[in-house]
Amino acid sequence: MNNTTVNQKPTRQSWFSAVASRIACSVQNLFRPEEVEVTFKKEGDRITYTYTRVQDKRVA
Repeated sequence: MNNTTVNQKPTRQSWFSAVASRIACSVQNLFRPEEVEVTFKKEGDRITYTYTRVQDKRVA
């Protein structure tokens, strides 16, 4: 026998709260630290650098 009540509605987020939570998550991701690998290159008097995001962490 099913014990659920007939008058219960499924819980759903409102449109506004769904958008607000997505924006909050995006802002948090902006400030989340990430591991990068930096490569420096010297050409004459200029020093340039590039960085790449580390996907797989390898322990030496």
